[in-house]
Amino acid sequence: CPENPGDDYDFGSSTLLRQVGGRDVILASQKSGVVYALDPEQRGKVIWKTRIGVGNGLLGGIGWGMAAEGQTVYAAIADINKPDGTPGLYALKIDTGEKIWSTPAPQNAGNRAQSSAVSAMPGIAFSASFGGHLRAYSTKDGAIVWDFDAVQTFANTVNGLPGKGGAFNGGGPAIANGMVVATSGYAFAGGQGGNILMAFSVDGK
Repeated sequence: CPENPGDDYDFGSSTLLRQVGGRDVILASQKSGVVYALDPEQRGKVIWKTRIGVGNGLLGGIGWGMAAEGQTVYAAIADINKPDGTPGLYALKIDTGEKIWSTPAPQNAGNRAQSSAVSAMPGIAFSASFGGHLRAYSTKDGAIVWDFDAVQTFANTVNGLPGKGGAFNGGGPAIANGMVVATSGYAFAGGQGGNILMAFSVDGK
């Protein structure tokens, strides 16, 4: 490897395929903190690109993926490795890339990086932090509807075994049949390990 391998600006997540005005649009997110809309009919021609983070390196930019619902795409920013980092959740218009709203990661809640993939359903987007918080955001204005701190010990598990929660990273929560299901614990890059699979009602209970 070279002594200076360059910046860490790879695309670390899968793309999204949406339709705008009857045409297909590919949405891609980069660890540089940039979201792209590409035209698959024109060999990936850039329709728009929007920078929402400073990116670069481990726990920088957009890590594990975005979510789209309706005509909006939601991207979480990690960005704890830069003094001017902007961790939090962002909503963009799919047709233009215009920012609709952004919600900074709350202070005093552990590691603020939001590198996990985002999940979305009508009315709510879910984004989790490396500090162990799973949050539900209103898709209307980005207000935090509920916030669950998973960094704790769970004595009353379904299978009767002791469990603990930790960092969130990687895949986002699954949403099905009125339930939100997520795993907690990521013992890499300074993250806190855990061994919990949690199932919530959509109101966080």
